[in-house]
Amino acid sequence: MQFVPSGTAAVLEMSLTPLALLAFGIALGEENWNHLRAFAMLLGAFGLCLLFAPSIDLTGLEKGLPMIGLMAIAWAAISSAWGSVLAKPLISNYGSARLSGVTTLIGGTVLMIASLAIEPRSAESLVTPWEWKAVAGWLFLVIFGSLLGYSIYMQLLRDIGPARAGSFAFVSPAIAVSIGVVFADEPAEPQRFIGMALMVLAAAICLSADRLPRFSNRGAMGLGDHR
Repeated sequence: MQFVPSGTAAVLEMSLTPLALLAFGIALGEENWNHLRAFAMLLGAFGLCLLFAPSIDLTGLEKGLPMIGLMAIAWAAISSAWGSVLAKPLISNYGSARLSGVTTLIGGTVLMIASLAIEPRSAESLVTPWEWKAVAGWLFLVIFGSLLGYSIYMQLLRDIGPARAGSFAFVSPAIAVSIGVVFADEPAEPQRFIGMALMVLAAAICLSADRLPRFSNRGAMGLGDHR
C-alpha cells in the first residue's frame, strides 16, 4: 500500500476477493458453477473500476516496488479467500466468534511485532497519549470492523457459502464512498453512482442466483451437486 495508489489497490483487492472466493468455493466443492453468479462477479468488478476510476493510477507500476506491492495486494486477496473457504469446517466446530477472536489476536500480534520492527516512530506511538478521535477510530475498528464484522462474515461463510458471503466486497465500497460524499464533501461524480449501482446489482444477483433455477440448472449441468 505504500507503493501503490490507493484507488488502484482498492480495485485490485476488492474485485479479486469475491472472484477468488467463488473460484476456491468451486474447486473445494463448496459452490456449484453458476453462469449468473459468474456474470455478477464480473459486473461487480466493472462497477468497482467505474467507482474508483478517478483515483486509479497505473503509471510506474510495471516494475520495482510498485509491482511487488501489486503482487502482494493480489496475493492478500487470493490467500484470504483460500483461507476463508478452508476455514468452513473450523467455523462449524468452534463457532465464528471464537475463531474470529483467535485469528484476530494472532494476526494483530504478528502485525504489532512487525510494526515495532520496521515502522518509524511505532514504539513512540504506544506511549504517547492519543487524541479522542484516534481512540474512537481504534475502538470502532476493533469492535465493529474486526470482532463483530469478521465474526458475522465467518458465520455467513458457513451458512450461505463463499460466493454469496463474498458479495460484501461490492457493497462496502459503495457505502464508504456514499458516506464520503455526504459527510466529507467528496466529489459526487455521476460515474461513481453508476459504478455503485452496478456493484449493488451484482451483489443482489449473487445473493439470489440460486433462486433462479433456469440459470442454476444450466450452469450446474454435468457437474453434479457438491453440496
